[in-house]
Amino acid sequence: RSRSLPPSKIIDSKIENSIVADGSIISSCSLKNSIVGLRSRIHSGSIVENSIIMGADYFETEEQLKNNLKSNKTAIGIGKNCIIKKAILDKNARIGDNVKIVNAKGVENHEDKDYLIRDGIVIIYKNAAIPSGTTI
Repeated sequence: RSRSLPPSKIIDSKIENSIVADGSIISSCSLKNSIVGLRSRIHSGSIVENSIIMGADYFETEEQLKNNLKSNKTAIGIGKNCIIKKAILDKNARIGDNVKIVNAKGVENHEDKDYLIRDGIVIIYKNAAIPSGTTI
């Protein structure tokens, strides 16, 4: 039997030409020309433009979120004050606070441990963790 997800919770955000799937929690951020998948969490101050956020396979429990804080592990979703442009984030990606995924150097093709760039589009791998303060 399939269980439906709760509706998305959108708080004080600007959403323009975008789709937000069920179970997402979006707080004080801006979405433009983007698709946000199931169970996505986007924290305050973040900007997402021309991107696809695949979402998550599961919700992290309150206990998991507390353990993440204790062990300095980034939670699933997009942290605070991030800028994400022309990117694809696969499922369960963990994006820390103040991360910029903007292809800052204008690279056409590149491969790294947690991401790759193809035709100028940054793709974050499934289950990847991008530490706070990173610029790609």
